[in-house]
Amino acid sequence: PATLATHPGPHPAGHPTRIETEELVTGFVTDRFRRAIDYLLALEGGYVDHPADKGGKTNFGISQSAYPTLNIARLTRDEAVQIYHRDYWTKLKCDDIRPEKIAGALFDMGVNAGLGTAAKLLQRAVNAIGKPLVADGRIGPATLALVNDLPPDALLEAFRRECLYHYAAIIDRDPSQKVFWNGWRNRIYR
Repeated sequence: PATLATHPGPHPAGHPTRIETEELVTGFVTDRFRRAIDYLLALEGGYVDHPADKGGKTNFGISQSAYPTLNIARLTRDEAVQIYHRDYWTKLKCDDIRPEKIAGALFDMGVNAGLGTAAKLLQRAVNAIGKPLVADGRIGPATLALVNDLPPDALLEAFRRECLYHYAAIIDRDPSQKVFWNGWRNRIYR
């Protein structure tokens, strides 16, 4: 199967490249999306049907519960890349977030916990380091301005803490989810 490929020749940092597949073309994506998706897919692996996973069957991290009409077992890597770019990376405005480590962490959390939850956790992290921001679960101009203005390392640490609190609350509500704690924690501190 085809994989992520760049156009021939040198490109300045952040210059768009193309994802070309045998069946699908996503259009132009940034190098940072390529790095984020390569990392994410390495974490997610292939087809899994874990009995405790609330998302049901997953393939490349795409869950049956999120895409009920999709044949998860037959999902290709290229189709997963398409979904991640269209439904996660773009909707979370990751290319508009200047610190790449924040964009990557937000993308990963959006995949794991949902777009609105990931956005709210990032907004709470902004609040935690002293900048007032409404945690409405939408990445808009106010969120982008503050995220791009704050020290990335401090924001990333605050975001990681918010993510840990989120997962701890899930386990408090449903102890059967504790089986995922180590994986969630390790993923947050990648």
